[in-house]
Amino acid sequence: MLHVRCKTITGLGLLIAVLLFSSTQAEPYENCGVLVQAGECTLFVQDPGVPEQEAMYELDSAGSFIQGDFVMVNGDLDTNCTPNCPDVDGCITVTSIELCSSDTSGFYFQGLGLLVQGTDCVIFTPYGDTTTGFVLENYSGFVAGDTVFVEGFIEIPCQTECPEADGCLTGNTIEAAFSEGSPIPGSAIIRFAFDAPVDSLLGNSGVIVLDSIAGRLEYLVAYGDTIPFYEFFQDLLLHPGVLLVEPNFEISVPEIMQMSISFPDEQAPSHVPGSSPAAFYYQDGVSTTRLDSASLVAEGDGVKVAVIDNGFDFDHPLLQNALEDDGYDFLDGDSIPAADTGESFEHGTFVAGLILLGAPGCTITPLRAFDGDGYGNSFAIAQAIYHAIDVGVDIINMSFGMQDPSYLVEQACSDAADAGITLVASAGNDSLPVPVYPAALPEVICVSAIDTVETVADFSNYGEFVDVCAPGVDIYSSLAGYWDWGTWRGTSFATAFVTATCALALSVDSTLDPAEMMSLVRTTARTDLEWGAIETPDMYYGYGCVDAANVVYSLDTTVVVCGDASGDQLIDVDDVVFIVSYVFSGGPAPDPESNGDPDCSGWIDIDDVVYLIEYVFSGGPEPCCP
Repeated sequence: MLHVRCKTITGLGLLIAVLLFSSTQAEPYENCGVLVQAGECTLFVQDPGVPEQEAMYELDSAGSFIQGDFVMVNGDLDTNCTPNCPDVDGCITVTSIELCSSDTSGFYFQGLGLLVQGTDCVIFTPYGDTTTGFVLENYSGFVAGDTVFVEGFIEIPCQTECPEADGCLTGNTIEAAFSEGSPIPGSAIIRFAFDAPVDSLLGNSGVIVLDSIAGRLEYLVAYGDTIPFYEFFQDLLLHPGVLLVEPNFEISVPEIMQMSISFPDEQAPSHVPGSSPAAFYYQDGVSTTRLDSASLVAEGDGVKVAVIDNGFDFDHPLLQNALEDDGYDFLDGDSIPAADTGESFEHGTFVAGLILLGAPGCTITPLRAFDGDGYGNSFAIAQAIYHAIDVGVDIINMSFGMQDPSYLVEQACSDAADAGITLVASAGNDSLPVPVYPAALPEVICVSAIDTVETVADFSNYGEFVDVCAPGVDIYSSLAGYWDWGTWRGTSFATAFVTATCALALSVDSTLDPAEMMSLVRTTARTDLEWGAIETPDMYYGYGCVDAANVVYSLDTTVVVCGDASGDQLIDVDDVVFIVSYVFSGGPAPDPESNGDPDCSGWIDIDDVVYLIEYVFSGGPEPCCP
């Protein structure tokens, strides 16, 4: 056995030991990045826009270079220094600094710009830089004159036959920057590449900061509403650290874009949970989606659903005990997202009611991002999504959309999916094969609407982006205001049926992630519609009509459906025939036998046949089974 003798260090020896172990040796450093100015400090930002690599260092000298220059810094990096400026990751003692204009490969780029015609080539010129152009690896059909948003990696030099190009952008994505019409004049969203005082980053731009998203580098700003947005973002992108500028887009609930209004039921009876109004609890949409059969297995208990809409009636008898207290009003800036007055002020209450119809055990986090007329904006939507992430919801219902892709909303949806949240959105009511966002995003379940004979509704959008369909015509639900109940039509309400189905699924299996939920909803959808079968994916119906029973039964193979004598997990005329055969012809017995005793008498006889006939054909009481 070995023994170790420890020598005691005292006096000067102890001091030397402490100094040796506590001091940090500077490490050699060499990298490309951009120079920025924050007060009296010259800062160097390494890999701006790449969260896992981005860092900001204080330099002891920038030579003759100024803010905005893209430079190569060579020196010694000390990450335990005492900097003069706050919020930096370390200090660099500069040995040399030069323009990073040669032998540069793999520097990340993200930003807006213009495609311009060169000599037998098209080059991309970033806004704010009139002297630099890049050949893109991927143009995706865009041509000279298009304003585009590009992400990729800069290579300088690179092999290109385009004489005007300074380098290449490889592995790039490219999208249209924005469409005309929907940007809100004088309102924009800025995303910064790094954290620093906003005033120092914006300088004397005249921009007024109105709001921000908590914990993120994204701000809502105001500028002169007579200034064209093209001019605004060209000027603003000259400021170092400004990574992205996009319009604040107007977004609306789809029902304001069609001749569709809510029709209140002036004769509606009082609310009795589970039974009244009968037009609510026993409407065709419930049986079409088989939410009634699914409710025999799950009710959505423990599932938290965020509904981003235009306010909610907190006094409605259906919603009183279902609304969480962690909601928020992003238009008024308070914690009371109540319904406001306007042409479509009942919309949020109507959507929430349908979700509770299909999943009565779930709770609703109410998030108001639209006014009473059904109009909102992309910044408020992003705020609502990030709030939903922060309060830990399981599903976000997004019964709204726009034809302009917003990078802010797209990133928020991506972050929500990464956080394990299922996203469901409406395809829109334009009767066109046009993608509507956020529904058309890959991580979002996109829902089109069908009518009472299960053909695509005349108002519903369609296209390859549709995932599933659900009833959206003659839908009955809760209304805000004087009349508690009424009828409406639209893809918003088809979306609510799918959201309810997802809530049931999560109450059976809480481990489902968004990709698994997307696959589950698609693969269990009903392809045999009333008028015939579809081949999936179909541009009108996606993968079919959402089938809540198939969803929950596929997750729980031990489910026993009371009254399902035939064992096919449905309660229908086949079960009536099965019991008749068993009672009168000596056919096979139900398995388990209790499934053949829907009246709970303890005997399987003609009374059970009558009981099932009344349930299947006349809406009689549900099977109880002993």
